[in-house]
Amino acid sequence: MALYKCVAHGVQPNGGTWSFSQFCNSALSLSAAASAWDTAVGAYWSAASAHHAAGVALVSTTVYTIDPATGEATAVQTTGHSAAGTGATAQLPPGVAVVVSKETVQPGRDGRGRFFLPPLVAGDLSGVFILAGTVTTLVAAVKAMYDSLVGASMTPVLYGFRSHIIFNLSGFHIDNKWDQQSNRQNKIIGTRTSSAL
Repeated sequence: MALYKCVAHGVQPNGGTWSFSQFCNSALSLSAAASAWDTAVGAYWSAASAHHAAGVALVSTTVYTIDPATGEATAVQTTGHSAAGTGATAQLPPGVAVVVSKETVQPGRDGRGRFFLPPLVAGDLSGVFILAGTVTTLVAAVKAMYDSLVGASMTPVLYGFRSHIIFNLSGFHIDNKWDQQSNRQNKIIGTRTSSAL
């Protein structure tokens, strides 16, 4: 059984990037795991692309073999994957994000994890919240990704970098509140307009 760190990489307009990751346990080889992850991310993208602007695109997927005793990568395989968003409205600011909260049967912080989805579009706004239909679609899209992984004999897990403990995921949830991801915002270079006093 191998521990894999699976990462999806993408771009957004103005030079920004995005990524999200999921650890999995599997008896598959690295190449088979890489194929399974690429297929799973494709399943998410097919279901959710209308909620990502045209300038938001998936560009590759990567799988690392991880030594569970140290958390260090021992091998890696990257697969190119070109898929652009099809959203009809403008992209929300890069730092405005939707979080997927991972759940396990372990109580406390050690039993929880999260990742951020690619930036959504302005059409997903409902006042200060996320449109209810959007939440439903995103939950289905993430579930399609996890179903694809499980169907390919990849078991989604939570891995503690400090504790080196592995817990199987029991579920996930997405709420209707917007979150902030500052490192995406920080990668965007803006322009400054000055004024003399």
